[in-house]
Amino acid sequence: MQTYEMEARLNSLINKNISLDGKSGRLIRWAMGDKTLKLTLDTMDIIILAEDANDSTDRIQTIEVPGLAHSAPVSLIHRSGSKIEELLMDNISKIQRDKEYLPQAREVNANIKSLIELAKTEIEYMATIASFGAQNNK
Repeated sequence: MQTYEMEARLNSLINKNISLDGKSGRLIRWAMGDKTLKLTLDTMDIIILAEDANDSTDRIQTIEVPGLAHSAPVSLIHRSGSKIEELLMDNISKIQRDKEYLPQAREVNANIKSLIELAKTEIEYMATIASFGAQNNK
């Protein structure tokens, strides 16, 4: 399998439930480094040596998860929660060092509140999708 074929296969599996060597979960993203291929699932990370990447990619199987009519989207908090936390901690440090940073920190705070509201909307959406899945299984 050529590199572009492997990349196309992995891209086609994003947000699908997969299984590889007894490990399973929804593929959130993947990253190919110099020495390893990292598959980030909603349940765990799978690290594969670069020289085994083609063979491993061929062995990935998509799986059906009973009760899930739709794959739940990856929430904003799941995708960027650590970045938001890092930004908040950095702002706290800046405020402690320099009180003149406070107006900028207020703007950052307002933006983060908007992100939180967006995340709440995403969670409500995921709950709605899950409830439809539960109703369809009755």
